Amino acid sequence: MKKNHAYWRGYDAPPIAKLLMVMNFVAVFLFACTLTVSAGVYSQDKKVSLSLNGVKYTRLFKAIEQSTNYRFTYSNDILSKGSTVTIDVKDMPVSEVLNITLGKAGLKYRFIEASNIFVISKNEEVLTGAELLVNKVISGKVTNEKGEPLSGATVQVKGTAKAVTTTADGTFSIDVADDAKILIISYVGFTPQEVNIEKETSITVSLKTDASGLNDVVVVGYGTARKKDLTGSVSSITSKDFTQGLVTNPMDQIQGKVPGLVITRADGDPNSEVILRLRGQTSLSGGQSPLLVLDGVILDDVSQISNILPGDIISYDVLKDASATAIYGSRGANGVIIINTRKGRSGRMQVDYSGFVTSSKVAKTPELLSTPEFYTEAEKLGVDPSVYDTYNSGANVTNDWVKAILRNGLTHSHTLAISGGTENFNYRGSVNYLNNQGIVIHTGKEQLGLRFNAEQKALNGRLSILMGVVNTSTDREL
Repeated sequence: MKKNHAYWRGYDAPPIAKLLMVMNFVAVFLFACTLTVSAGVYSQDKKVSLSLNGVKYTRLFKAIEQSTNYRFTYSNDILSKGSTVTIDVKDMPVSEVLNITLGKAGLKYRFIEASNIFVISKNEEVLTGAELLVNKVISGKVTNEKGEPLSGATVQVKGTAKAVTTTADGTFSIDVADDAKILIISYVGFTPQEVNIEKETSITVSLKTDASGLNDVVVVGYGTARKKDLTGSVSSITSKDFTQGLVTNPMDQIQGKVPGLVITRADGDPNSEVILRLRGQTSLSGGQSPLLVLDGVILDDVSQISNILPGDIISYDVLKDASATAIYGSRGANGVIIINTRKGRSGRMQVDYSGFVTSSKVAKTPELLSTPEFYTEAEKLGVDPSVYDTYNSGANVTNDWVKAILRNGLTHSHTLAISGGTENFNYRGSVNYLNNQGIVIHTGKEQLGLRFNAEQKALNGRLSILMGVVNTSTDREL
């Protein structure tokens, strides 16, 4: 028999059943509305966790910006200098955070969903006006002439302080007023460019290289030259780039720092001179060392560089190609190394100290035959070992001659400098003591160096009188 389920269709259902049906429909409808409202609210009211104690409102806004994609716009005039915020919440909607904190200072906010911006103000009139100033977002990308992205380029609204920088891929996004017309895009080394954005919301800008820097003046050798006329290769190494550690010769400071400059030593003797090659093997019979210029004075011999106190040097300028010949003549055919030392500065007297202590040892020694092994091998070859072993007392005595001539070398250096001066006179004096023990016994160097330089300006700065005194005493253990 076919049954008629009136309960489900609602026909002739009991009053209780009808009431339950209405309640079900209302519950489903309210639940659907709740989901819709919740989704809408969540899209523009994210939750944040904050723990701030006695901070300014600007710090609160920044903390919210770091946790969300929201941004804040406001006038500094509406923020009271003495007002602070204290809040400790977890997973609270941003709107509730602002309701709690802004109400205490008499501030209000309005959220602009199109650009995810909260506009902060003290009254509705100003708030509405502020909204009109931030309702347009311009996005884009900045590249060079080859289409490569420029990271860190500045994008600024012309006539205002509003600006942003491009990301690693050259993109940017900036909020502008409805009446904004021009964006200025600039980057170091490129010509700034102005872009009209009245009818644009997305732009791509290609910046061109700025050639104006080629007219900068560069000091080279005895004179100056414009950068675009300076076709030679010049390397400049300052004190912050010097090699640290055991430095007993000034050239140790720039070893491995200048491409094409090879600095070697013939052996491990502390007294051995460095060998400099800047432009390769340029001569079969003549000298091949580069020209050394110390504070404008040419050094006659490369070995003289060991008499310079490493702590007194502030920078090296290395001229590596044929342009050095045009400046210094044939003496610069092998390249030029210009050494600049420290000078005194105006101001009260300053005392500086620097020093180091190091220990040197042989990393690995060769494996040699012991005396018994030597006698055994000699007998196999039919040779009388006693002819070659005149220092041993017999085949059963073993002497390690390599170990006998080596040691752990201790090196220490100390430099004390005094400098100062006035507007028209400055001075600097330094004293250095170096004791460098070689890893081979009876090798080493003990050096005491004194250096003093002064500068006096006369005739209202039109005349400069320079004086320099250097004295180095070296006791070599050979």
